[in-house]
Amino acid sequence: MVKFYRHNLCVLQRQKGHRAWGHQVATGNFLRLLAVCLTLLIACYTFAQADAIDSKGHKIHLSDYRGKWLLVNYWADWCHACLKEMPDLARLQAKYPDKVTLIGVNFDEKPDQYLNNFISKHHLNFSMTAHLDPTLLGLAAPMATVPTSVLIDPQGKINKVILQPKVLSQWEHLIGLTPAS
Repeated sequence: MVKFYRHNLCVLQRQKGHRAWGHQVATGNFLRLLAVCLTLLIACYTFAQADAIDSKGHKIHLSDYRGKWLLVNYWADWCHACLKEMPDLARLQAKYPDKVTLIGVNFDEKPDQYLNNFISKHHLNFSMTAHLDPTLLGLAAPMATVPTSVLIDPQGKINKVILQPKVLSQWEHLIGLTPAS
């Protein structure tokens, strides 16, 4: 006996007198499901090509930052030195938007909503992400301490790995920027 259910894509049937199970596919529903699956697969492939996804859902491609300095700052909200450094990082980004890009990476991989609230609460002007694999930056091991900042030159090479917080003037000196008078 065959029973059809409008909400099912496939309807299983037990044929009278037979032990085998058969299935019948509703073609229209199958094609719709196939289209949805292909769309999701393409979307996942596109996002898989990104090096990271920021807290607002934007793709981060490290190669997009070639031609300017990239400062990737690994931080945690329980780290006093990390929190103390944040305003100077925001000032660096605001003062040199055409020369430097900052990306904050939360050491504890907090959810996007948490990161967005943190950005708003601390008036930050740079992207945050919950995860950025350090090997993509050319580092062999995961971060062991915070704050850790990786300074990447305009050619895409690691210039410095900094294991201590810095103030604006120190960042300017490390990057070779001349403070405006």
